[in-house]
Amino acid sequence: IVHEMLHAVQTNIFFDEKVSKMGIRSSLNYKLYLNRDITPLNEVINEYFTCKIAERMKNDGFLINDDKYKEAIYYTLFPMFGDFIEENLQDIITCCMSDDKDLIFKMFGKENIFKINNFIKKMFKFEKSGELYCAKFEIEYRGHENDDIRTLAYTKSREWSKTGRNYFKLVREGRKIAKEVQEYKNNLLNSELSDDEIEI
Repeated sequence: IVHEMLHAVQTNIFFDEKVSKMGIRSSLNYKLYLNRDITPLNEVINEYFTCKIAERMKNDGFLINDDKYKEAIYYTLFPMFGDFIEENLQDIITCCMSDDKDLIFKMFGKENIFKINNFIKKMFKFEKSGELYCAKFEIEYRGHENDDIRTLAYTKSREWSKTGRNYFKLVREGRKIAKEVQEYKNNLLNSELSDDEIEI
């Protein structure tokens, strides 16, 4: 429920007497841009917000339907992009609520956003093939279910199956992309600060 409500918050909906029309406010909801779909990124960020809200609701004793949170597929992307989302939380919220459909591209780079989005699609494909389930089963079977996947993914042991190694490779790839995008944003910010100093 919370997840879908967040989608509604990011969308302008207005009606006339005969036809209902929906306007898109958020650049994260702007599905078709240069013939590319950034919906997967939208869903992962939305799910991250949902988890934070659900945790706050739980702490306040406010539960909806079930007190056990059911992990969505988007949740599996948090080890790769959770730190990135958290570090840029306020800027991402601004993008979600902005009328500027290009704002997220201006902040993080158009190609960077597409790069993240394409990786998410690759991760979805890995999950749909059943390999993610097998990799997580192996992690649990080997007694590593409580280990941080962000650390475990850099394990070089050959004892892991090919599927397990592929999962670790994806985690490393995702975190590498997140790091590169963060560096891009930091460099852009530093460049803007330098320009301001020159103007002063």
